[in-house]
Amino acid sequence: MLTSRPFDEILERSKTKSLSTQSIGNNASDKAMIRGYAHQYLTEIIQMLDKVPRQMLLLFKMNDCLRHIDHDLGSPTNTLLVAGKYAAETVYKEENIVSSSLTIPRKTKPLFSGIKSWISYMIVLSRINVHQTISRWFR
Repeated sequence: MLTSRPFDEILERSKTKSLSTQSIGNNASDKAMIRGYAHQYLTEIIQMLDKVPRQMLLLFKMNDCLRHIDHDLGSPTNTLLVAGKYAAETVYKEENIVSSSLTIPRKTKPLFSGIKSWISYMIVLSRINVHQTISRWFR
């Protein structure tokens, strides 16, 4: 549902560990298959979406809209990778601030904790960059 790919294709990719973004079938058959799955699992989809925070649903919808705009414009931008970089940076910054209240002065965490956060942030950025590089090879 989140990848806009047929379920069979996702299962096949997980078995073969393939990173290719090319579709196994043609576009019309993919759309028909996705519609069939959506109809078949409608109750489960609604139950799952009821558990997802509204802010996350907004992000899913935003990503879907941007993906369609990118596709229509022929842009190679992967909005999830861009958003991932900003999200990682925000988490890193928030982890290193003890108090964000306007009345209480901000204090930084101890040095070791800051180094640990920075290393985690660098690992996440590295993984995003590796994914971005590999995905360019398979276009």
